[in-house]
Amino acid sequence: MPPNEIDDIWMSDKKLSNEIYHGHIFLIGLQKLRMLAKLAGFNIREIKYLRISKGSLFLFPIFYPFIFISSFLRYFRNLNKHKDIPKSHKIHVYKEQLKINIDPKNLLNKHTFIIFEKDKEINDIDFRIETIVKQFDKIM
Repeated sequence: MPPNEIDDIWMSDKKLSNEIYHGHIFLIGLQKLRMLAKLAGFNIREIKYLRISKGSLFLFPIFYPFIFISSFLRYFRNLNKHKDIPKSHKIHVYKEQLKINIDPKNLLNKHTFIIFEKDKEINDIDFRIETIVKQFDKIM
């Protein structure tokens, strides 16, 4: 089930504690966490993998070839999109994502610890690309 108020709010018994732990409500994938960090001016400095998932280890040999091939195909397809964006910038962004997608440690671990470092101040962050903004205006 998706996160809900029955299964994912832990320690709600006031006899045990006044603290509330919100369980798995805020679980987030590594790619989405990477993007939120970028929006706040951070870069991933290091990823620490803490615990291997036995189920993932069992399924890894079956699915990894498909994940690997699919990720590379998407990488090259995305490099050919957005002709107005410098290719060096696209390579930097898409290569970082590709490395995360195909890293066996990322695919096999149950628990991951990510260390971020501040790269830019909030006022220096601007991801707007005029050609993409114009395309969005056409849709609206």
